[in-house]
Amino acid sequence: MTPDERGEDSAIDVPDALAALLGADTVWTEPPDIADELVARIEQEARLQGDDQPRPAAAGRPRPWRRWAMAGAAAAAVIVGIALVVNSADDDDREPAGVEFAIVGTELAPDASGTGVVQVRPAGFAIIIEIQGLDPAVPGTFYQGWVRSDDGDLVAVGTFHAREDNGPIALWSGVDLDDYPTLTVTTQQIGAGTGSSGEQVLVARFDGS
Repeated sequence: MTPDERGEDSAIDVPDALAALLGADTVWTEPPDIADELVARIEQEARLQGDDQPRPAAAGRPRPWRRWAMAGAAAAAVIVGIALVVNSADDDDREPAGVEFAIVGTELAPDASGTGVVQVRPAGFAIIIEIQGLDPAVPGTFYQGWVRSDDGDLVAVGTFHAREDNGPIALWSGVDLDDYPTLTVTTQQIGAGTGSSGEQVLVARFDGS
């Protein structure tokens, strides 16, 4: 599968979100006036403990500068929160780093070449390849990708036909590529079974050897 591309409708419009939040009545509503009650309770506790020190004067209602300070703090918190959400979404959508490798054509496709990258995913190994100079598979045939161990054991990793120039080709392996370090692509006949035809057109080594 190809690396995910986020559509425009998934982007967060930070200015609009911030404007909507700052326009809400709850942002500008004065907080409850609990200062008088708090001071009274402190004085009561002090009297009970025999404290004769002077008490601070009861605070009045929050002054306008305090309301502006609280609103500014709320706006700053909104901006930080939105930034964290955007960055988190970007981190989630970012493709994992991969190991690149080169692909060469065989005698059956001498003009073919390409590059690829292996990406470790939670469910296995994504093998993304881009090929140049490979003829599209003729009707009745298709291309089959395989990973092979040094002992010759083959595991199928996907099929394609390359009949349209539609970008990278995504193959997938559920086996560890350290144990299956060779990638081959064969030409297969439709209806001829699931085994390899042996007609290799592309070959690569994940370890570069």
